[in-house]
Amino acid sequence: PVATLVLAFMSSKVPEKLLRMAGSLGWAHRIEKIPDRSLEKWITGIFREEGAKIAPEAVAVIAEHSGGNLQAIEDAKDKLILYTLGRDRIEASDVEQLLLSSRSADIYELADALWDKNAGRAMRVLAQLESQKTEPLFINTILVQQLRSLIKIKAITSGGRRMNSADVASMLGMQEFVARMQMARAKKYSLREFEEALALCVEMNALLKSSRMPSYLIIEQSAMKIMSLHV
Repeated sequence: PVATLVLAFMSSKVPEKLLRMAGSLGWAHRIEKIPDRSLEKWITGIFREEGAKIAPEAVAVIAEHSGGNLQAIEDAKDKLILYTLGRDRIEASDVEQLLLSSRSADIYELADALWDKNAGRAMRVLAQLESQKTEPLFINTILVQQLRSLIKIKAITSGGRRMNSADVASMLGMQEFVARMQMARAKKYSLREFEEALALCVEMNALLKSSRMPSYLIIEQSAMKIMSLHV
C-alpha cells in the first residue's frame, strides 16, 4: 500500500509559498465557498443527480435555512428524497414539515428557557438541536425573530397603555394566542434588556459566520450572556 498525506487548511489565509510547495510535491486545490447567488443552483443540481425533482420554492427554503452548510444540505437531501418517495416532486411544504417544524419548536423551547433563565433546560435543548444537526444560523434566525417580536410588544405596551392580546395581535399581524404568549414573555425582561439580548444575537451571527470556534460553543456562550442580563 502507498501512504498518502492529506493536509486540509480551514482558512482562506494559507501562505502562497506553502501552496506552491504543496503543488510542486503533490497536488494543491483551493475549495471556495459557494456564493449565495449560486447556492440554489447547486442544491437543484444535487437533487437532479439523485433523479429527484424539487420545486424552486423548496430549494429557496433549504438555501435560506441551511446557512450555506453543504453537509446540512446533503443531509436534508437524503431525508427529503426518502420522505417523498413515489412522488413526482419535492415541494416547499415537504421541507417545512420534515425539517423545520420540529426544529423550530425546539428553538422556541430554547428561547423560553433563556427568558426563564433556566440554564439546565437551555443546555439540554441545545444538545438536542446539535444531535439533530440543526443549522446554527437557523437557531440564530429564530432567536432574532423572537426578540424583535418581544421588543415591538414591549414598546407598544409600555408607558401605561392598557392593551389586551387582541389589540396587540391586530397591531402586529399575529394570531391572538401568539400575542398572549409573547406578552407574558415580554414581562420577564425590560425593553433595554431585550435590546441588549438582540445585540448579543447579532454578535452571535457575526461569530457564526467568521469565527473558527465551534458553532454550538458560540451559541452556548451567547445563551449564558443573555441569561445573565436579568438576575
